[in-house]
Amino acid sequence: MDFENSFYKDLLDNLYDGVYFVDRDRRITYWNQGAERLTGYSSEEVLGKVCSDNILMHLNNECVLMCLDLCPVAETMIDGQKREAELYLHHKEGYRVPVLVRVAPIMKEGQIVGAVEVFSDNSSKVSALERIDALKRAIYSDPLTGLANRTFIEISLTTNLQELQKYDYTFGLMFLDVDKFKTVNDSMVTMWVMRF
Repeated sequence: MDFENSFYKDLLDNLYDGVYFVDRDRRITYWNQGAERLTGYSSEEVLGKVCSDNILMHLNNECVLMCLDLCPVAETMIDGQKREAELYLHHKEGYRVPVLVRVAPIMKEGQIVGAVEVFSDNSSKVSALERIDALKRAIYSDPLTGLANRTFIEISLTTNLQELQKYDYTFGLMFLDVDKFKTVNDSMVTMWVMRF
């Protein structure tokens, strides 16, 4: 797949997203400037290499290496299905970059002859989700004990009561009353202050 001096190569090179093509052997045949910018690897460093050599070391959210057994490119070249996944890739400088990966087969005369992967920087989404999790923890938990607070309990109880009415789901509720809790609470505050 030679795109030298073509309108399409110029077009692909000017995309913000990373784009690369692989042939049937998963050898990288095209690497755009967006891929260079997002990964730190120049086209000279990757062209001709097999993507399963693990240059980018795609990982999923559970830190499972995708390039060996779960590679979206390899799966697409087997079944011809388009795929999308949120993964992390390894930047040349050593850090991980969250990316949204989209893979599609390259067809010629009804046969799969390769695949194209388009990947976009997904940092803003990952960062937003982390901020949402931090806000949920701040809103729904007691800052001293880390346990669920009254707001969380009220929301959970309301949700469970609605599910009971709508779907006839059963649930249990346990209420604990700690005698002389003020004494326990005061001693926890004292221990917490002494740590700092």
